[in-house]
Amino acid sequence: MIIRIYKEKILFYYTFIIWFIVDVLSHTTIEKSTGIPLSLIDNITDIVVLIILVSQIVFEQAYSRIELLFVVIIFVLVSLSAFSCGDNKFISLFLFIVAARGVDMKRLTLWVFRVLVAITSIVILLTSAGILDDKTYRRIGLVRHSLGFEHPNVLGVVIFQIAVCFCILNENKIIRQIIAIVVAILFDFMVPNSQSPTVILVVLLIVLPIYQLIQRKEYRGATLKNWMLHGAIACNFFSVLLTVIDYSKIPILNRVDDFLSMRFKYARIAYRESGIKLLGQIIYTAEENRKRMAYKGHLFLDNAYATILLRYGIVIYVIFSLAYISTMRLQMKKRNSLLFVILFVFAIYGIMETSMFMLEYNFLLICMSDILYFRDRKNLDECDKKPLKLDA
Repeated sequence: MIIRIYKEKILFYYTFIIWFIVDVLSHTTIEKSTGIPLSLIDNITDIVVLIILVSQIVFEQAYSRIELLFVVIIFVLVSLSAFSCGDNKFISLFLFIVAARGVDMKRLTLWVFRVLVAITSIVILLTSAGILDDKTYRRIGLVRHSLGFEHPNVLGVVIFQIAVCFCILNENKIIRQIIAIVVAILFDFMVPNSQSPTVILVVLLIVLPIYQLIQRKEYRGATLKNWMLHGAIACNFFSVLLTVIDYSKIPILNRVDDFLSMRFKYARIAYRESGIKLLGQIIYTAEENRKRMAYKGHLFLDNAYATILLRYGIVIYVIFSLAYISTMRLQMKKRNSLLFVILFVFAIYGIMETSMFMLEYNFLLICMSDILYFRDRKNLDECDKKPLKLDA
């Protein structure tokens, strides 16, 4: 059964990986250092991928009436939001999710892991050889290195992704997982000095023993899963709450915001400037654009939940929030405990970074396809739990 589905989805795997490779390369200094037109290649790739995904969705997949209704309605809403805010990120995400019917997440994880390790290694080697630029910044006496990526934070997120993939591919091998995460934490802190990926890697290190407890203690595991599910909801709820209320007179919330590099402060500035629209709006964050709108300085809008609500609108915020929590609940029902735990970690990450809802940084969003097609995969639950052979 798995082999049959894999053969049917081979076009999706190749399409996703090619898109992913080009996207990762476009966040390096290759174009500026060598003149290779990666921006043009990225744009062409996006168009080709769009055509392939639409063709697959329309001609290669069958839908029930309810599934088709959901797909059409959500696509219309996402398209209207993209038109309003001038950003088609959620269109790409939605098309990949719809086209991902029957995709084996462990196999996709293996492909993503190999791509990330290969590209990161090549980029670092080219930087060491002086071919690519190493963008450096200073923070409290520490030199932050990008090692060939466009910013140290990008390198930090890439290392975080590699660690996540390694944990998924080494499910139930706790010692390997812990060693990999500790190495990633040390690297992210010492080289790019990227705070958010470092913090969230520490969170991942903490929750791994919880995952082991979930696996071994069924009753306690169910309780912990419910806590984590409610924790993911709380991350979303309080992010939005602190965006729309004035918390300046509450000392503890001010201290939390200072620790999070004023994520809520900047979200609140964007809220006061632009308000909230039903289907989104253009939010100006770059300093030069904000000057034309009589706003001051650069706007660091990094909280994922506030960004979705303010930039993409109430409708997309509600759809994404329900889809994310529903995906976690479905993974919990299917007893995919590790994916459930990692989705919880990404939910916490959403407080600090918009990467949480970007497919290039959180490919596990592909799991949302299970909401539409979970009946297709009910016979694969046990097969998905088998160890993945890395020589596949």
